[in-house]
Amino acid sequence: MKRIQYILLVATATILFTCCSKERNVAITGNVNNATSQMLYFEHVGDNGLEIIDSIKLKENGKFRFKTPRVNYPDFYRIRLNNKAITLGIDSCEQIILTCQADDFDYNYTIEGSESSKKIQTLKCSSRDVFKQLADTTTMKTLEQADSIIEAHRTLAKQIIIENTASSAAYYAVAQTINGHYYFSIDDKNDRKMWAAVATAHKVHYPDCQRTKRLEEAVISSMQNNLNAELPIPDEQLGAINLSLPNRAGENISLNSLRGKIVLLDFFAYRIDGAIAYLRFLNHLYKTYHDKGLEIYQVSLDEDKLFWAEQSREMPWISVRDNDAPYCKAILTYNIKSIPTSFLIDRNGDIVGRFGADTLEEEIEKLLK
Repeated sequence: MKRIQYILLVATATILFTCCSKERNVAITGNVNNATSQMLYFEHVGDNGLEIIDSIKLKENGKFRFKTPRVNYPDFYRIRLNNKAITLGIDSCEQIILTCQADDFDYNYTIEGSESSKKIQTLKCSSRDVFKQLADTTTMKTLEQADSIIEAHRTLAKQIIIENTASSAAYYAVAQTINGHYYFSIDDKNDRKMWAAVATAHKVHYPDCQRTKRLEEAVISSMQNNLNAELPIPDEQLGAINLSLPNRAGENISLNSLRGKIVLLDFFAYRIDGAIAYLRFLNHLYKTYHDKGLEIYQVSLDEDKLFWAEQSREMPWISVRDNDAPYCKAILTYNIKSIPTSFLIDRNGDIVGRFGADTLEEEIEKLLK
């Protein structure tokens, strides 16, 4: 079988981790036009507020360079000129290039090397437009018109969240406010899904991050305080994001339909190197634990639909495929960067964690007890 390494780099939505083998720092370089002799500050937006990391007095050419150690989880920084600041969402070890204008500094700039930072700029500009339209008193707006203006921004933010729920841009999008109010109310049943999606992705990939813990606490607290919440309230975990994908017969199978069972959510492709050995391992797990309550929900990321259908025909577990594979929302939703990748989901539909083959069987046995 031809050796194919599936490292999934999803265009503008994936975390930029490939640079890390060469660069150990986050670097921000660029220039500010028309800001001679002004002070430019590089700040960290941390849990305890703003912290000035570095500063520079700009010369006539406006050039600057700042750097900070690579981050272990999505984090936020600012480049500030006077009282105006550019927000940067850093997901790993980006090498960012900024071209800025002193006038309208916090909106009028171009950025390269950080997709999350680009999306944050888009969200900031969109939110400013919303504010301007709502504040414009020259034309009276009905409540429906005002709602429509806000909804246009919410639609943009939802798309950014869905593209990569584990990114700093997704965190920024869900937490963005206007006039002190969240665009997505965490106490609204539907809006809370956006918060939960970001919280779940961050919990899976960045469990020790303080922002992750605050997100999780906020979502669970909202669920506990909302008597009409549809989902059961977990003790320490958040529900898995539902997937509904077609099997070989074209029938959509929902991940949520397996509630009550221990589920191994497995992202896989039949053309990867080592596929046969991995399938034997899954077959062992299925034969050993299926009658005790284990189900395998395998998401194929094979580009060739016919090849997947043929190869998966004899597999006893649930095998589904996203028609947009390998560049599909399922990958973005669960922030899959390599395959195979597996998540264990308990009987309540909560993600227990992501486990390798060396510990997976042990964890399944714990859940089945």
